[in-house]
Parts: sequence; C-alpha cells; structure tokens
Amino acid sequence: MANTHIHGDHTAGNPFFGKMGVVIFAREELREQMVHPLGWATATRPPEGSGGIPVVTYGMVRPVKLHSEAGEVIDLIPVRAAHTAGDTMIRFENANVIMIGDFYRNYGYPFIDRANGGTLNGMLEGCDQLMKLPGRTRRSFQAHGTWDQADGPLCLTPT
Repeated sequence: MANTHIHGDHTAGNPFFGKMGVVIFAREELREQMVHPLGWATATRPPEGSGGIPVVTYGMVRPVKLHSEAGEVIDLIPVRAAHTAGDTMIRFENANVIMIGDFYRNYGYPFIDRANGGTLNGMLEGCDQLMKLPGRTRRSFQAHGTWDQADGPLCLTPT
C-alpha cells in the first residue's frame, strides 16, 4: 500500500492494513512527519505499535517500480513538495492509469498545505511532471474530483 501524502484521509487506514501485514510505502518526508509531527501541522501520528508507520520509504531521485504477480507494473512517482512535503503519484503502466493524489484537482482552487510543506512551485512542477509521463491514452484520477478522460487535458495545456 502506498500513502500519497500525509493527510488523514490518505493515512488513517494504515494501522488497520499494517496489522494485517500489508507493507506500507511512503516518501521519506511523509514517514518523518508521522514519526515526528510538527506541532502546528495537521499530520497525525498513528498509535505506538499500531503498524501504521510506513516501513518502506523512498526519496525524490527516481520512481519505485513494483511488479505484481498479475503482471502489472506499478510506479510510485515522487512529486516535489506540492500539496504537502511528501506527495506521490501512482502509475499503473499496463492499465495506463495514474492516481494523481491531492496535488492536482480538476475543480476549484489548489489546496497547498504550507503547514505540511506544500508549495505552489511544487504544484506547478508536479503538473508539468504529470504531463510529461509516457502514455497518451491514459486515464487519470485525483483523490478529490472526477476522472479525467483519455486524451483529455490533465493539468495545463502545453503550448
């Protein structure tokens, strides 16, 4: 299981899955925020011994590739501090689907959680990174919003 960022709507289930033996993946920054939450940020720490802390972490250097027994290749793609300091996109290569997380929404104003390390520049870079991913006929979905249509605009229209 992969956490796309620190907020509880994306991490609160960690203890439940961790107790079942599910391996939890997350950005290094996200794990650090869970272990040592900032007093003024909205991150919450799972109870001690709950199994809710990510056990496999990764940084910004390159995506993590996971190969499922069913033949799907799953990429955990780190995004520079955008919505929060530890954002990740999840790409299913064979299905040609991307789970964007919260750094992009196809409605309303962007939500940049500065208390948890989010930045406007990171959001813009994340949108650029998303548009440059291979696969023209992909479907994408955000954690909040609607599915983007295949071949439709994702974040910005390239010029």
